Amino acid sequence: MTALDPRTSERIAGHLRRCPACADEAAQLMATLSTLRSVPSEVIVGDWGDKVTPLREAAVRSVVDPD
Repeated sequence: MTALDPRTSERIAGHLRRCPACADEAAQLMATLSTLRSVPSEVIVGDWGDKVTPLREAAVRSVVDPD
């Protein structure tokens, strides 16, 4: 995952500690990412190399700032 600056990282961690719904969604996202990492690259159809990071960042943004 793209490294976040310390202030943003703490803001996210604090929100996840206080918000069970977001913590649950973040856990589901992390589980999905973990599963995707375990899939051999030759199984993934198409060229996703340049799309994974933006998709991951969009997923994090949707948890941190859903509006």
